Amino acid sequence: MQVSWGQFRKHTLPAMILLLSTHTQASPLMQYTAVSSDLRTLSTSGCTITEPSSAKSIKEKASLLYSLAEKPLFSTPSANGTVQGKLLPASDVLVIACDKEMLKVQLTGWIEKTGKGEVLSQQMGNRTFTATIQGDIKNKKQILDEKVDHNTKIAWQYVSVQAWVTKDNLAESIQPIWRFSTDNTI
Repeated sequence: MQVSWGQFRKHTLPAMILLLSTHTQASPLMQYTAVSSDLRTLSTSGCTITEPSSAKSIKEKASLLYSLAEKPLFSTPSANGTVQGKLLPASDVLVIACDKEMLKVQLTGWIEKTGKGEVLSQQMGNRTFTATIQGDIKNKKQILDEKVDHNTKIAWQYVSVQAWVTKDNLAESIQPIWRFSTDNTI
């Protein structure tokens, strides 16, 4: 049986994250490492992300990462700042810079032109959400394209935004999440 990306993100991934977070004492990144050996710490854009439990670092280059859990988005490189949005599980981000324990990432997605423009969707007209954006992050969005969905006649904008996230709960591949989902389907 094949499951669509939207169905996986809506049903399987949250249950998988809850299952892992309630049955282990390790951090979410280490929980996934325990499930699949190809999720590990990495070095991105010249910064090294270190495994919290072992203080080891793996020297790898990666610029595209996937979120393993909901992550707050910030407009400045401080996790103590005001939350300006939320990155949803299994969403991809492009790492463009790093500052201490924070990564500056770029997200792209579709927003409804006439709506509040706060929810990024993976595809135009498809409500597979990847992030919510507010405040400075929303105000600095770049419009890359604009189209009207021929089925609904709703205008959509393809946008790019930049935000800061903490380095935890990120993986360099989506495959281990898919594998875990396939192996643990109810």
